[in-house]
Amino acid sequence: MEYLFAALMGIIQGLTEFIPVSSTAHLRILPELLGQKDLGAAFTAIIQIGTLFSLIIYFWKDVYKLLVDFSSSLIKKNFKNPNFLLSLYIIVGTIPIIIFGILFKRLIENEFRSLLVVSLSLIIFAALLLISEWIGKKEKGIENMNLKDAILIGLAQAFALIPGASRSGVTICMALFLGYKREISARFSFLMSIPSVLAAAIFEANEIFNSDLGYSIASVIIATLFSLVSGIIAIEFLLRFLVSHKINIFAYYRILLGTIILIFFV
Repeated sequence: MEYLFAALMGIIQGLTEFIPVSSTAHLRILPELLGQKDLGAAFTAIIQIGTLFSLIIYFWKDVYKLLVDFSSSLIKKNFKNPNFLLSLYIIVGTIPIIIFGILFKRLIENEFRSLLVVSLSLIIFAALLLISEWIGKKEKGIENMNLKDAILIGLAQAFALIPGASRSGVTICMALFLGYKREISARFSFLMSIPSVLAAAIFEANEIFNSDLGYSIASVIIATLFSLVSGIIAIEFLLRFLVSHKINIFAYYRILLGTIILIFFV
């Protein structure tokens, strides 16, 4: 049963990490529904490695090109290369979530994981998604990205530390507010999440492998592998979906889920 539960947690993590409905919220709620204990922020951070590899596998051409051009531009001092600039924007956009993650680590792992916080953040950030879809011009492409926009999207990503906010949700939301197309917003959101997810996993690795947290390393590995596979499916689905569909359906789902949690759990 432990391994079955781990597999289910991995599937939920992979599917909800990239669809803007908050993977952390679902990983917090699922154990409650099944009568299990909350596995904690460390478990979530580690199994996100699976979704990290989902990104690397799906975007391997993009990641390879960015790494090569970034290194080449540094050597040749060609700081106007578009891929160098995009890499720089991703790095700069990652800094806020690392800083806030360190500063508010205790809150993130304790008070922020309450079901009241989860339900309210699901609803509040759903409202922001609806507003961004309504007023966003959706004209800009990835070539229009600049340092100011990257910083703003990075600051938005820091709100993903609150369970229920959703990393993809808050970054896509900010990108829409800034006028980017839906699929471009999602693409930049996914690329920006690579270093932040890696940083979170490294930050929590020592705790999960050196503490008696109530689950085995085998369970972590199973959950991570299932999150990898389901993550690839979720990325493909969302990028195709956003080409011709609004993001509203996910906001409505978040509001419904948040309301159900408030009524039946809080």
